[in-house]
Amino acid sequence: MKLLYTLLLSLMLLNTQAQRKISYIKMQRTACFGRCPEYTVELFQNGHLIYQGKKNTPRIGEYNTVLKTALMVKFLKDLSKYKLENTKPLYKAIAADLPRLNFTIVSNGKTNTIQNGESGPAFLEAMGKKIDSLIETLTWKETYPAIPDASGPELNIDIKHNDIPAVEVVKSSSSTTNDNNEIFTYVEQPPSFKGGDQALMSFLAKNIVYPAIAKENNIQGKVICSFVVNKLGQIENVKVERGIGGGCNEEALRVLKSMPDWIPGKQNGQPVSVRFYVPVNFILK
Repeated sequence: MKLLYTLLLSLMLLNTQAQRKISYIKMQRTACFGRCPEYTVELFQNGHLIYQGKKNTPRIGEYNTVLKTALMVKFLKDLSKYKLENTKPLYKAIAADLPRLNFTIVSNGKTNTIQNGESGPAFLEAMGKKIDSLIETLTWKETYPAIPDASGPELNIDIKHNDIPAVEVVKSSSSTTNDNNEIFTYVEQPPSFKGGDQALMSFLAKNIVYPAIAKENNIQGKVICSFVVNKLGQIENVKVERGIGGGCNEEALRVLKSMPDWIPGKQNGQPVSVRFYVPVNFILK
């Protein structure tokens, strides 16, 4: 009987360990009264990391890097040993002027949020230190150049459907040179999708597919792309300015590259090339 009980207990423990599989972590350290580092870091199962530094860190702004998938899987597996199922979504802060430690963790497709983790179980701070140690061992690169602010009319296309991302098309601030080879970012008569905004919305809704790997790992966020509508209305130089991984970057590029010709923009009555910055927002509902 004792042997049977021991076997059952072992099986239960093994089953619990097998079920606990982290695929995504977002960790946030907030500011304090002093000079505490303020930043957010996201770890994706496919090896991608995104770092956003705000204050008192060597990296101010947004940075990214890639870890070998096998190494990331091993790192997340190591973190999976902690009993996250025993955590609360909110702990009482010790003091108002101390830094906060917040987590968003996807484990087996279930999302757990933990606020004020510094006041929770000790292993939450241990997790934070492990992630901090990993951050310091990696080489980071700036994610993308600053996107110009819009100074002209802004076109917002919001597509809401279960697996269809919201899409905004932003016309950014202008260049006014009359050089015939200039690529403008704001013109007197902007380029337009044939059929208008509704036709563009319909095209994107029919063609954008949420990547399976992104859904499985709960990868969400904005993929910021840019493209040029040349003087003939053709789409050129489509590229990702800022990505989120999980196949979302490639999907955004695929659909934008497949767009039919636009009606070209005009400056001083002449067709010109115009660059657009397009945030494609991938949202799981």
